[in-house]
Amino acid sequence: MSSISLSGVSKFWGDTIGVKDLSLDIEDKEFLVLLGPSGCGKTTTMRMVAGLEKPSSGTIHIGQRDVTSLGPRERDVAMVFQNYSLYPQMTVAQNIGFPLRARGVGRNEQRRKIHLAAKMVELSDYLDRKPAALSGGQRQRVALARAIVRSPAAFLMDEPLSNLDARLRISMRGLIKRLHNEIGTSTIYVTHDQLEAMTLADRIVVMRNGEVEQIGTPNQIYNHPRTAFVAGFVGSPSSNLLDGRIENGVFNASGISVAAPLKGDHRKVILGIRPEAISLVNEADAELHGTVLAIETTGDATLVTLSVGKQELIVKREANCTLEPDQAVSMKTSQQGFFFDGESGLAI
Repeated sequence: MSSISLSGVSKFWGDTIGVKDLSLDIEDKEFLVLLGPSGCGKTTTMRMVAGLEKPSSGTIHIGQRDVTSLGPRERDVAMVFQNYSLYPQMTVAQNIGFPLRARGVGRNEQRRKIHLAAKMVELSDYLDRKPAALSGGQRQRVALARAIVRSPAAFLMDEPLSNLDARLRISMRGLIKRLHNEIGTSTIYVTHDQLEAMTLADRIVVMRNGEVEQIGTPNQIYNHPRTAFVAGFVGSPSSNLLDGRIENGVFNASGISVAAPLKGDHRKVILGIRPEAISLVNEADAELHGTVLAIETTGDATLVTLSVGKQELIVKREANCTLEPDQAVSMKTSQQGFFFDGESGLAI
């Protein structure tokens, strides 16, 4: 069993909060992603699981063992970093096999495990090369193979794809997911990239200011955000967040009038609308009225930034969109929006 459990874990540096009272259970063979902006506590959380940071309070279990006071070598975890951390003087084979040599594994068993790990990451033809002769994607695959060869209780990955270009990130995401399915070891993956989180995770933990905003599957996070922050962070583009008030069951703001199944007239509310859930309609059917500010073509779609009253929102349109700057438009939401309390930001 390679389940991981954090109970009431906190990390403080004086008055600075790194992580606050985090409790989390990662199931055996689960791929869990810690997602959030820089400084939210996701890397600190992973470093505490690895033993690189000692919790200020709380306990950490890997399997049935309490590892809270154990060092990294005693925790049986393998880490993959964004900077590869390869030994430049060693060949690919020597880099992959380094954890085995450190453990005193026999040479024949080393060779067997090195070749097996290299085959899994498609590096069998590069074993005699040194890191300087490899591309960024190949170097990251060496780092993955070095982690795989240890057969650890858990994999910990800290922004492993952030140094790669967009094309390589896509292919490496696919490789990491395939390896996880084949190996079946619990994985904690840290990223600020919500697309990586959505495509890789069994579950996502969205963090902010050292605390958990929401834990759920990618579908739960996307379709049922618990807070306005989650709605505004997840999605490409993320949800539009519009300030307004509820009056007679209607969300009202300048240029906006959307039905809201909520009680409490004059209550401050935030309306979240996905850019892809807004369509252009005749003025008589409109819920939103705005003016085009900017148009961005992404190839398969067009992103239109609109001024609606004193607020802005983004609409995702078809690739051959014919809107022009300063054009007045009328819009309607094609699905129920998200409503959040204007003070707490919690879903209503």
